[in-house]
Amino acid sequence: MARRGSPACGGGDCWFCYSKSKRREGKSQFRKEDEQWGDAHHNDDRGGPRAEAEEAYVYDVGKVLVADLARRPDLANVGALLNMAAHRQVRVLTRTPIQARFDCGTWVGQQLRAAEEYLGAPWYDTVLYNPGGDDSKLCIGEIRAIVRGPKGDALVLVTMEDVPAEPLCPFVARGCIRLKWHVAENTTEVTLRLVPVRHVRRLAFVVPDFADLAARQGIDVDVPSMDSSLQDRLDMRFFLNVFFPWDAK
Repeated sequence: MARRGSPACGGGDCWFCYSKSKRREGKSQFRKEDEQWGDAHHNDDRGGPRAEAEEAYVYDVGKVLVADLARRPDLANVGALLNMAAHRQVRVLTRTPIQARFDCGTWVGQQLRAAEEYLGAPWYDTVLYNPGGDDSKLCIGEIRAIVRGPKGDALVLVTMEDVPAEPLCPFVARGCIRLKWHVAENTTEVTLRLVPVRHVRRLAFVVPDFADLAARQGIDVDVPSMDSSLQDRLDMRFFLNVFFPWDAK
């Protein structure tokens, strides 16, 4: 799994307004991704059934003020990420379909979810994605919001990065990757990234490293939540659980 170099997206015109403009040379990667994302919304450049899934009905779409979205956990900087003023409205979804792609060439329908409340608890999926649409790179992040623009849907997600494994760990022996939340240098928030849905590879299964948590704070301590202190969250470790052997890389 590739380490994130500079995972924060941004720059250029408003993500929503830019969809009406023409492609220009020399613009930021953010704007290039937006253009590519829109092109593939109707014609998937990988030749698979992903485009059909993106055209399917998407559930629970509502308009939310950017200021209100920014009050949700981890989304304080979402306005800068989307390059939208606080008084603007953005369409926010609770789920959207994809055609998940596996290394064997199989495509399987999956639902990506980001809901503040579902059956009494929040539901935020974790995904594997190709940054910038580059198939040679694979990163992981947990969704915080699904937003819709004229060119399609995108995920606002919190990025994770791999960390050294503990010796003799059975998860490591099985090929699981140890993870933590990513925080950019000289910042006090976890790193957000805007990822077009078409760049998502598939859902990922991430589990807490309970052994590490118990060793540090005792067996009765809960896993830090999104509302916990930043330091508690940064100290927490996770594993990409290799339920599927093709996730071990």
